[in-house]
Amino acid sequence: MKKESADRFIKRNEQNIKFDERFLSLIVLLLAILLGIIVRWNFIAGSEFPINDGGFFYTMVSDLIANNFRLPKFTSYNLAEIPFAYPPLAFYLIGGINKITRLPIIELIHYLPFGISILTIPAFYFASKIFFPEELFYRALATYIFATLPRTFEWFVMGGGITRSLGFIFALLALAFYTKATRDHRGGIDFFLAALCSSLTALSHPVALIFLAFSIAIITIYFWSAKITYPLILGVLVVLFTSPWWVTVLINNGLDPFIGASNTGHMNWFDVGYLITQNFDFENRFFLRLISFLAIMGLFSKQKRKAFFLGVLVGVGYLFVPRGGVDLLTTYLALLGTLGFATIVEAWGKDYKGNENIENEIYRFDRKSRILLLYLIIYSFIGAYSYKYVDGKVDLHLSEGEYQAMIWIRENSAKTETVVHLPPNSSYQDWWNDYFGEWLPGLTERHSIATVQGHEWLPGEFNHKIEQYGSLRNCSVQGVDCVEEWIKTFGNEFDYLLLNQNQHPKIVLDNFLCASWYSVVYENEDVVILKRE
Repeated sequence: MKKESADRFIKRNEQNIKFDERFLSLIVLLLAILLGIIVRWNFIAGSEFPINDGGFFYTMVSDLIANNFRLPKFTSYNLAEIPFAYPPLAFYLIGGINKITRLPIIELIHYLPFGISILTIPAFYFASKIFFPEELFYRALATYIFATLPRTFEWFVMGGGITRSLGFIFALLALAFYTKATRDHRGGIDFFLAALCSSLTALSHPVALIFLAFSIAIITIYFWSAKITYPLILGVLVVLFTSPWWVTVLINNGLDPFIGASNTGHMNWFDVGYLITQNFDFENRFFLRLISFLAIMGLFSKQKRKAFFLGVLVGVGYLFVPRGGVDLLTTYLALLGTLGFATIVEAWGKDYKGNENIENEIYRFDRKSRILLLYLIIYSFIGAYSYKYVDGKVDLHLSEGEYQAMIWIRENSAKTETVVHLPPNSSYQDWWNDYFGEWLPGLTERHSIATVQGHEWLPGEFNHKIEQYGSLRNCSVQGVDCVEEWIKTFGNEFDYLLLNQNQHPKIVLDNFLCASWYSVVYENEDVVILKRE
């Protein structure tokens, strides 16, 4: 009788614990969605224009619409005969919405990445079941960590994030469906959905496809019972489903665009120091790297196999997944950080086996664990919310004055005239986040000599353009003599020079005006345009 009473007591407590877990999981998941939306919106708030990049895509969408949604041979961006080879799904999406709603393309590039980035949160929750198939709370916690890691939204809510965020969503969904199909040997609809989402990943962003391929390879090994034929069949289906795009590119431009792009990935072999220091820059650098610390703790989890493979996905992925891949690897950092949290909580958990008090045999999420959870939630949110104000990120967008200066160039210069902007020599800004340089050819519809974007699709051009940009960047301090020497070195004659008055001191402008062949033709509070005779 006493044993039956004890059994009922244990069962009742187990039910209470399961209820508590479901309730706590729901709260954490709702916080992930709500606070994830807030930090993403905060990052783009306060600007009338897209954050950072998107100028290249702005022109490509316009080209696609002008060509009646048939893939053109070239994009008109920068008047450089750049092959229209970029995966086009996002361009069709924006172009279609523009045709239906008449909303300006630049507005769609501003806000649509934010909306799509929000959807990565539930997509991650779905994919997290790969490593936490039964642990409801830890799936929710991993989702919260993911939602508030700055690198999961920074580059995805920017103007160019329209392709990155689409690729990220479809890669996460593809991983979830692929695992579901292969782990359970179910195939069928799940495998078809994995192939479909993988194809949409390929049609969205090239680095997202590499991330997906790498992840599938490692996950196939992790679930060793999965047949090796699964990834091979998946690859064949992706090639087949995406053939309308890549066949068109091959017909129009041959292999050159793909060869050019494949040589510009910036593999991270020389960043091995970051592996040693564990300084991946996933989080706000002015805050404690809390998630990175938890991820390290996760490597020592009792779940050794899971910890090992997540460590491989983060560490090896950091070396092999090129340019932009670090942002996608936050997927596994969030999971590994959650495993670290679980490791700490388990160490705090008390096992009272042998104690006469039966209630103590039931493991509880104790007070210390709840305090740690609350600290993690609050601290991560503050770090993510304030990330916008680190390293000049708050200013990474066009101002009204900069926009008007570009429109002036478009309306007051000949199509054959060329422009150059003098980039700032800032430790926080280089060609990849030079928003002014990327939007300049898109909005002026003129050839911008120093703009790097787009040249990755021209074999042999990309590194040369980066060299040109870096050399010109040094002239922001040295002034007119340096620019004239730059012209001689690279043979880059130009007609108009644009100086941002917020990025260059007045002495730089005065230095150019001392040269008789430069004269001011336009000026507002942000930009001065000089005509070079």
